Amino acid sequence: MTIASESADVDSATAVAELPARSTQNDAPQIVRIGLAERSYPIAIGTHLFSEAEAYASLPQGYCALIVTNTTVSPLYAGRLESVLAASYSQVHRVVLPDGEAHKTWQTLNLIFDALLQHGCDRNTVLFALGGGVVGDMTGFAAASYMRGVPFVQVPTTLLAQVDSSVGGKTGINHPLGKNMIGAFHQPLLVVAGASGAGKSSVLRTVAGLARHTGTITVDGTPLFERSSRRRAGTWSAIRRTRPPRWDRW
Repeated sequence: MTIASESADVDSATAVAELPARSTQNDAPQIVRIGLAERSYPIAIGTHLFSEAEAYASLPQGYCALIVTNTTVSPLYAGRLESVLAASYSQVHRVVLPDGEAHKTWQTLNLIFDALLQHGCDRNTVLFALGGGVVGDMTGFAAASYMRGVPFVQVPTTLLAQVDSSVGGKTGINHPLGKNMIGAFHQPLLVVAGASGAGKSSVLRTVAGLARHTGTITVDGTPLFERSSRRRAGTWSAIRRTRPPRWDRW
C-alpha cells in the first residue's frame, strides 16, 4: 500500500505523509491519496471539513444515502452532515446505534440492514460512517455485505479513528469468543477527517489516538518523529495538567 500526498510521487511499499495543520476554516483541505490500484481513495483532512460540500464533491451522485452514527455523535454532527448530503442525494436517512464496544455485535449490525431494507436502498446507495472506530467498522462491514457490496465513506469523529480504523478497509464485528473475528476488507470511497469532535474527546481517547499516531510515524524514522513531537508538545502539556484518568473507565 502506498500513501502519498497529492504533490508527491511515492514509490515505496509503505510511506507516511506528514501534512501541515490547517490553521483556519478557509484554508484548502489537505489530501492524502491511498494507492491501491482500482481501490485507491483519498483522505481529506481539515477542520470542520465534514460539514463542507466540497469534501464530498468527488463522490458519485446517487438516489439514497444512509448515515450510520451513534447516540453520542448523532445530536452533535448528524444534522449538519444530512444538510450537506441533501444536495447530492434525493433521500438521506439516518440510523442511530447504541454507543460503545459492547454493541459491536450482530444484533447492532442488523439495525443497519433493517434501515437499508426498510428504505428500499439499492446497490448505488452510499453509507456514511459518522463516529469512532466502532461505527466505522460496523458500517464498513454492512457495506461489504449488503447486496454483496455497496460503497461507503468514513467520517471519523475521534482522533484514534482518524489515524487508525478509518484507513485500510478493516471492517467487522466482535464475537463472544474473539474481537473483530467476523468481518471483511472493504475499502471506502473516501475518508473525511474533519469532524471537530476529534479535539473534544476524553483525555484517555486522545492519548490512545496520539499513541497510535506515534507508532505510525516511527516507521518513517527519527526526523518525522521529532518534528511531530515538537508540534504535539502543547497537546501533551494540556493532558498532563488534567486530572489523571481512571483507566477502568474507558
